[in-house]
Amino acid sequence: MFAMLGNSILMTQYLQSVLGYSPLRAALWSLAPTVVVGAVAPLAAVAANRAGRPAVIVAGLLVGAAGFVVLASSTGIHTLLPVLVGATLLAAGIVAATSMIADYVVGVAPADRAGATSGLLETTSELGGALGIAVLGSIVNVVFRTNLTDAGFDGEQPRTLTGALAAAHHLPADRAGTAIDAARVAFVDGLTAAAWAGAAALVLTAALAVWGLRDRPQKRTDSVDDGVAPATHH
Repeated sequence: MFAMLGNSILMTQYLQSVLGYSPLRAALWSLAPTVVVGAVAPLAAVAANRAGRPAVIVAGLLVGAAGFVVLASSTGIHTLLPVLVGATLLAAGIVAATSMIADYVVGVAPADRAGATSGLLETTSELGGALGIAVLGSIVNVVFRTNLTDAGFDGEQPRTLTGALAAAHHLPADRAGTAIDAARVAFVDGLTAAAWAGAAALVLTAALAVWGLRDRPQKRTDSVDDGVAPATHH
């Protein structure tokens, strides 16, 4: 959720402020990845039956990291297709991982703690999303402010892309276009840095998942109707 929500906020701003799309057009393009993502959860369940949930969790995190790599290496001020491909890979990987994580965590929790476990999952999802927006957004903003130098703005340099676009409208026509392009390039530089940070976070999470899920048995939840105690699993 750190990766997916953090990136979705930035991609919305990219579509509107960098590519210049209207809110409606940006929203429609944002829906494009759902065509692929909608089929991921059922396919993840099928893959989990064959390879196990831990393998699907790790694979999903790595696919999400690959999506960030596509975004980091291909995003420019006039690109759309690479952004859609990267966002699709990211969303598909995260959906596969989170669906298996929820199934795994609730499955291994004691029956009397199922409610608390579900609440913990929801809380961590909200926390992860908030941290993603804050951390990735901060990376974009720091890089943007650092790289937006000598862009031709009068007075104090704008602190955000929206502020830069607004300030450019008050410049002479021969300077406004150059200032807008400089602001958009600086924002894309920030997106690139944030995407690399997101990819690193997902790779690290995948490594932690490999370590944390090693040799972990599945919790047996089938009831015993014949009065015979289930065998002890080590």
